[in-house]
Amino acid sequence: MWFSLTVVASEQTEAMVVITVLHVQIIAVGLVLTSVRLVLTGARMVRTRANISLTSARVGLTSD
Repeated sequence: MWFSLTVVASEQTEAMVVITVLHVQIIAVGLVLTSVRLVLTGARMVRTRANISLTSARVGLTSD
């Protein structure tokens, strides 16, 4: 009887550990995706800024 209760308790603990691990993994994947999105957005902003400066440089050259 005591042994079976211990087994049930350990299975519950194991299930909770598995759930916690999955939860941590989901959070980690979410953080990675967020950081990738931020990096891509940053790269896009830098590219846009570079295009703007190139365009203004061209306009400056052609206005002469």
